[in-house]
Amino acid sequence: MLQSKQIEQNWNSLIQLIEDNFSGERKENLLKMYNHLKDRMMFAPASSKEHFHNAFPGGYVEHVLNISNAVKKVYQTWKECGAHINFFIHNKIFSIKKTSYHSYTSNTTSTEYN
Repeated sequence: MLQSKQIEQNWNSLIQLIEDNFSGERKENLLKMYNHLKDRMMFAPASSKEHFHNAFPGGYVEHVLNISNAVKKVYQTWKECGAHINFFIHNKIFSIKKTSYHSYTSNTTSTEYN
């Protein structure tokens, strides 16, 4: 279980992740979505099923941060092994597009990972 201070720190880390790694319209849309849904997302569990990981208040944001850190490590390992990398890692984590003011949908397809 996360304490309220850790939930707030995680939220600030998530917003900073977006601030540091995106620009232009994508950054603007991500910040708009996260700020609009802040009250719900900051305290949301990663799952409503209590036996799943991060199924506690603040679990969603902690999960996103954990996945982001894991992807960075995989990216670095691939790079060190000489793999051809033709994508920006945060684009794979935050692959969403704005379809209307309050509606967002996934924009990632499995072929983008090839």
